[in-house]
Amino acid sequence: LVDQPRVAPIKLAAHLLLAFTVFGVILWTRWQVMGHLRRPTARGIALGARALLALVVVQIALGALVAGLRAGLTYNTYPLMDGVFIPGGLHLLSPWWLNHLESPLTVQFQHRMGAIAVMLASIGLVAYAWRYRDERRLLAMLLGTITLQFALGVATLLSGVHIWLASAHQLAALLLIGILLRLIYRAPLAASA
Repeated sequence: LVDQPRVAPIKLAAHLLLAFTVFGVILWTRWQVMGHLRRPTARGIALGARALLALVVVQIALGALVAGLRAGLTYNTYPLMDGVFIPGGLHLLSPWWLNHLESPLTVQFQHRMGAIAVMLASIGLVAYAWRYRDERRLLAMLLGTITLQFALGVATLLSGVHIWLASAHQLAALLLIGILLRLIYRAPLAASA
């Protein structure tokens, strides 16, 4: 790290995911120790929150790959990349699967599409679950945080990856994980309705 202060993008992603996992385990353990309530709720909320968490984890891993490949330093426009929505050259590396791990163009495109998928899935979960009054505060926090996260991601890209924006983007991801875990904790999968 002295001569070349970089690490392999996959190792960076693994490191980040491990850090987020430790954070999640600490939160979960705190809630258990403090005796925080778990309540039966609609099965759709329980399943939707878990599916959204999985999507967010994939998105975080893609973000780490973007950072590791320094992909954010290229294609600094939004929503277009190189003047088009779906750029050419997404699958130039061989074997094909290397594009998803080592191509800055493909990884950045995947992270952009992942952001849209997370945003739409969040809106869908909030729209479905809003009728459950007990969860409205968490749902509003989820929607606000995902909106902030999306805006920070675009701002980071447009700025040429200013470090304070990139750090805020990563911090918002941590907050998003915390909110989703809290929703999952409060909505056990064994719930009915």
